[in-house]
Amino acid sequence: MKKVSENIKSDDGKILLFSIDDFVATICNKDTCFVCGIERSEASFNDEHIIPRWVLKRYELFGKVITLPNDKKFKYGKYKIPCCQSCNSLLGENIEKRVAEGFDGGFSKTLNFFDNNKELIFSWICLLYIKTHLKDKMFQYDFKSDKKIGDDYDWEDLHHIHCMARSIYTGVDIEKSVYGSMFIYPCAEFDDGERFDYIDLYGTGTVLIRLGDFFIICVMNDSKLVSQLIKSRTERITGKLNFLQVRELYSRVSYENLRIIDRPKYYTAVRRKDNHVRIQALINKKIHIESHNEALLGDIMYKLVKDYIYRPKDPELKVKMEEQVQGVKNGQWTYLFDSEGKFLNDSALVIDDEKAVLADLKNGIDIFTR
Repeated sequence: MKKVSENIKSDDGKILLFSIDDFVATICNKDTCFVCGIERSEASFNDEHIIPRWVLKRYELFGKVITLPNDKKFKYGKYKIPCCQSCNSLLGENIEKRVAEGFDGGFSKTLNFFDNNKELIFSWICLLYIKTHLKDKMFQYDFKSDKKIGDDYDWEDLHHIHCMARSIYTGVDIEKSVYGSMFIYPCAEFDDGERFDYIDLYGTGTVLIRLGDFFIICVMNDSKLVSQLIKSRTERITGKLNFLQVRELYSRVSYENLRIIDRPKYYTAVRRKDNHVRIQALINKKIHIESHNEALLGDIMYKLVKDYIYRPKDPELKVKMEEQVQGVKNGQWTYLFDSEGKFLNDSALVIDDEKAVLADLKNGIDIFTR
């Protein structure tokens, strides 16, 4: 093991740790393999699907489009990132194949795989996240300038996620406390949402991914602190979640992560005398969080649910729905629980007969009230 230009290399030349500067210069700003950093002139490339090929095939996504952060559309089948053949094969055999097989079956099988492979799944989600945002540096933000979507990113903040995503390549040791909060729940059968969904709100350190009849929410930079902050809510979830409930839970997880003041810090420790490389976490014994901010929670949640809120035709019902919309914007609405704090098994609020709902309102039955 040796230090070369601030990078740590193994005796056979593999970069075990990119310095932050070289990560930005080589991985973020060049057309190199995003895993090992090799240039196209030095190896064969076949590039890597950002959303794994097995996901595209299983959920019939090749001809469909993903919505980029600038609201433009791009076909999943062409959504790729530079990757050499060697690293592509490594990721396919050691991560994607295992995850695809583990998530192929009913929810009980999925949950068993999740419980026994959390570290693999966490690294897999880090891999999705880093690929997604490295790709953003290739897209123009609009047609008015040469600005790219990724121009405003703080690439240094992505260094740790890159270290986690490529850990299968480097073989580094990872301290248990480095892994973040993860939540898995089944989706309701009557849900009208897409069977595949991927959301990450840049800057929150969180990811939501839906795969058929279940979804996972992952926090990549909290060392499981969010799971404690939101425990009073998650332990009351007793059933399958519909589309709006999934997005509310993701909103609340993202919000709680943003509230953490004394954030964990991550670093790679290198012991050259015995060639030991370890990713570690530095966590304060006493964690401080920001005061509750309903407006911030409302901003996050409204962004995620605004396109899926029911829009009635009747003027009176429009007024009632506007009250709900304002409740969402103000951070005071929940699709997860009723007024007594019990989990709602049916809160999608899709109205099939507006006349019947109006009649119920006249009789004092208000389905819009929590």
